[in-house]
Amino acid sequence: MSNAGALVLAAVLTASPTNKADVDLDGDGTREHLTLEVTKPGAFRLTVGTAVTEAELPGVRGVTVLDLDSSDKQREVLVHGESRFRLFRHEGTALREVPLPPGAPSASGNGILLCDVPMPDGWARRDKYLYDAKQPGFTEVPQELYAVGRVLPPPGWVSLQQTPGSKAGPRPSASPRGCTPLRPSCSCSSSCRATPGPCRRP
Repeated sequence: MSNAGALVLAAVLTASPTNKADVDLDGDGTREHLTLEVTKPGAFRLTVGTAVTEAELPGVRGVTVLDLDSSDKQREVLVHGESRFRLFRHEGTALREVPLPPGAPSASGNGILLCDVPMPDGWARRDKYLYDAKQPGFTEVPQELYAVGRVLPPPGWVSLQQTPGSKAGPRPSASPRGCTPLRPSCSCSSSCRATPGPCRRP
């Protein structure tokens, strides 16, 4: 599965994408019967109670019911596609679509939506959005830095040498093949090698 198709939702109320569920979506204490039908390749029909909507989505996989904002009574229906998603709210006898930002969404019920957007060089940019339940929609939260989830290799050995009069000791460094490090007490030039016996100057 691609990064765009991966979904981690702590507020998901259905364990995995399904084509039917019985869930109270509007907090009135009555469960609504939800069904999803693939009407043709790349298209679906979503039914919640008496509310019906049809839309297009490549590779329809199923739906999950989630709670974007636990402070309100409303729960949302997320339709999963091959690499895209569509989000709906049940409002009486109608299903209202809430446009999603690009990327794979994740939420935890605190009113924040995170979307992972795959980048060309292999990492995913995680964008952050605030969800407005009163006027359903998302507002992007600007970020100065992004967590890329990648470990960079060390730049390699950097050869450091103690200068005359320096109090700090030299840092370990890689030695050329066939050479041995300078003795700590040796004050000779850098071409002096530590060999058994007294220090030898070139």
